[in-house]
Amino acid sequence: MNKTLMAERTRLAREIHDGLAQTLGFLKLQNAQMQNYQNQKNDEKLKESLVQSYRVLSEAYLDARNAIDGLRISPEGHGFLKWLEQTLVEFEENSGIPATLEEYQDFSGLAPEVQAQIIRIVQEALSNVRKHASAKHVWVSLSQKDHDLVLEVRDDGCGFEPEDIPSTSRYGLQGMRERTELIGADFQVISRLDEGTIIRIRSPLTSGVTIQ
Repeated sequence: MNKTLMAERTRLAREIHDGLAQTLGFLKLQNAQMQNYQNQKNDEKLKESLVQSYRVLSEAYLDARNAIDGLRISPEGHGFLKWLEQTLVEFEENSGIPATLEEYQDFSGLAPEVQAQIIRIVQEALSNVRKHASAKHVWVSLSQKDHDLVLEVRDDGCGFEPEDIPSTSRYGLQGMRERTELIGADFQVISRLDEGTIIRIRSPLTSGVTIQ
């Protein structure tokens, strides 16, 4: 197996582990709180906590399943376009939000490690849309502008102000930023309240992003 893909699978396995640890820690505290509500016979708060716990479990299940699916699929034998299309199909199935590949130029010659990081960035951006955006649609484009590779993930959701980013979304943005740095690209987030969000990755094709 390509060493870069093995390294990426190791990274993904670590992310699954960290995500599950965070979820289990939250659920442990939530369970203790629910026991208190039960002892206090506070049925309203108990019901709220049960609903919240179920939501967190559902999100954790989808995150883990997406990551595990990512471990199984690679550009080798499938092709980069197929990999990207499958990512959008899985997002639609899990979220019910239509996802359109708005523009695609053939980047099948990208180095495997670059392909893998681009897909993971798309997956993380879509995960943030599912969890936080309240969007009705999301669009993905991968194109060449001038001498740059440009990836955009755009949604029509609620948007946000920088100071209002929830901690879980901040974690996802940090992960995307780190992956962007790995391929020598620039990372940009454009968002306004009620106007949706754009995640944009841009890199010169002559430098950090290499073509085989």
